[in-house]
Amino acid sequence: MSNNINRKSVLSFGNDRASPIHEFQRNNSFDDFSAPGIMNNNNMGQNQPSGGIFGSVMGMIGGGSANSAPINKPVAPTSYEPVVDEVPLLEVELGINFKDVWKKSMFVLNPFSRIRRLSSQVSRSGGNETPELRHILDDMDLAGPLLFCLALGFVLLLRGKLHFGYIYGVGTVGCIGVYLLLNLMCGEKRNIEIQHTISILGYGLLPMVFLAAMTTLLPVVIATQAWSWISFISTWVAVLWSTWSASAMFVAHLHMHKQRWLLTYPVLLVYATFALITVF
Repeated sequence: MSNNINRKSVLSFGNDRASPIHEFQRNNSFDDFSAPGIMNNNNMGQNQPSGGIFGSVMGMIGGGSANSAPINKPVAPTSYEPVVDEVPLLEVELGINFKDVWKKSMFVLNPFSRIRRLSSQVSRSGGNETPELRHILDDMDLAGPLLFCLALGFVLLLRGKLHFGYIYGVGTVGCIGVYLLLNLMCGEKRNIEIQHTISILGYGLLPMVFLAAMTTLLPVVIATQAWSWISFISTWVAVLWSTWSASAMFVAHLHMHKQRWLLTYPVLLVYATFALITVF
């Protein structure tokens, strides 16, 4: 009898006090949990904005209120997009511009080029210099001379001659001597830097590289008597070619046309020494 009374009291207590689940369902209807754009049964023709707990949570995630519209944030550009007119890495880090190296090499190798004829006219008549000519004459690039010195040493190495020390020794002494001589001849108004002297004399070394390649390859296919005359003529051609090209750059840069032959003599001695290292 007592057990039945206890059961009735528990049931009546449960009916009088609503459970937490029932209270949550009564306070938060289905309309509160509806997502944006979903229509409920009561308002079939209207879009109901999100609200309630779901709407507040989504609002906090999106950084705004529950009923606020989504914000379109700008997307940062990726770093994989190509950059227009980007400077080459060698030019930025090491200062090596292959276009300038090619132009200056053509200035030495082609005596009939437009830029070479323009430099001769400027040095003789003192005309106006073009920006291209001024850029070539003022260029103090050392990558080309270093490359040509290494090329000369490697070509001679094919003949079993390890002359890297002789090449750099003669080059150092010759550059210092020509540098001092040019500054004494120019006076106080014009002068030249040691780096500029090394650059011009180094680019003038390019015909010597071709002479070394010719003296390495041609004796294999040419008779000994004929080769002696060919090597003699080609050696003098290479020496005069290098001398005339280097002196042309010095004269055009320093405007020393009246002192052209006085300047040519020490430059000729420098390249004659390189010719002796190359041939013998």
